[in-house]
Amino acid sequence: MKISLVTLLLLCAVTIIANNVWLWPQRFYFEPGETAIITQRTGSLYTSSTANNNTIVSNISTHYLPNKQVNHLPVTQSNNEPNTVILTDLQSGTHMLTHASSSDTMEVTTDTLKAYFKYQQLSIHPLTAATVVRWHNCAKTIFQVGAPITNNLTVNVMQPTTLTLDIIPIAHPQQPTTDNTSYSCEFQVNFNGTALANQIIEVWHSNAASPQKLTTNRKGRVTVTTTKGNYMLTTYHSVIAANTPKPIVEAYFGSLTISTPKGNIFLKRSSKN
Repeated sequence: MKISLVTLLLLCAVTIIANNVWLWPQRFYFEPGETAIITQRTGSLYTSSTANNNTIVSNISTHYLPNKQVNHLPVTQSNNEPNTVILTDLQSGTHMLTHASSSDTMEVTTDTLKAYFKYQQLSIHPLTAATVVRWHNCAKTIFQVGAPITNNLTVNVMQPTTLTLDIIPIAHPQQPTTDNTSYSCEFQVNFNGTALANQIIEVWHSNAASPQKLTTNRKGRVTVTTTKGNYMLTTYHSVIAANTPKPIVEAYFGSLTISTPKGNIFLKRSSKN
């Protein structure tokens, strides 16, 4: 069977995408005092595999606690739970975990890279015969501990983080809603602290086979409307590194995993989420 050049290039592009890393807790709602286990996953779909840390330079995650304390935690390795961060004795409030990592540089052909940029609707098209790429992951997850009443909806998760490519909720994402079928929340996308206008955002819902594609406005903001359940926001941004002997494409993948609000009765259902 013959494979077309376009198909081959897309396969190469998908190989690059396999370096994506995002975070997935065993659930998004906990009772105070419980333990959260957050696993690194790879790829762009919920069915993707556990991350292979052989390609990851950094193994440190950052935990933003409800009391505004910030802890830096190692990523653990074990046979039962590989590539995980374990958070014990959780306090009430909204928690956020981030993970920033970078791969070693790899050299790819211009055609492969152009196919990847076209696949992700990015704008950089290097003109060199071969280009060096360094992949960066900027992963974030948000989860709730305790009933989502006013005192527990802490604002720490609405602040910018140290992630280079950062997806930030504008309103509190766990604010209860009376709508039992859909949910809307506004987010802002920053790169190095500056809002990204006309940035493509993909919304992956646990009940959908393919993502919804949205674009940020001139303020770098986008309103996501989704059905109830778990979902992930992803975005890509690339720049050419400055002052390097040969062109290096710095390719960034940003992600945010989250769940829609459950309301004050979520504690009865948390074991199912």
